[in-house]
Amino acid sequence: AYSLCLDLGIQLFWDALPAVVSVDSWLHPWMVLPLLCGFLGFLVGISMKLMGEPCANLAGTVKEFKEHGKILRHDLTSGRMIVVSLLSVCGGGSLGPEAPIVALGGGVADILAEV
Repeated sequence: AYSLCLDLGIQLFWDALPAVVSVDSWLHPWMVLPLLCGFLGFLVGISMKLMGEPCANLAGTVKEFKEHGKILRHDLTSGRMIVVSLLSVCGGGSLGPEAPIVALGGGVADILAEV
């Protein structure tokens, strides 16, 4: 589901939206890049301010697993990891979705292990 949302977000923001904006618009096609990155960066900042910063980067996830023997679910259950990582990766602010996928997958696996 995460990968599907990520693919849809990338298609929406980087394929569909620039095609719509560049047709009969006062914006030059190159102007879409800084405006879109700035807008999505703004949404990342707002979501982190409202929801709190997710602590599960890749190093934090590995450290959490070593210390507790499991990946804690606080980022997963609040949804902040999902929202912030989707906006960040779709906005081009990250190298890739590896850390969020590890954190989300580990959190889901922990939930299923307890059931």
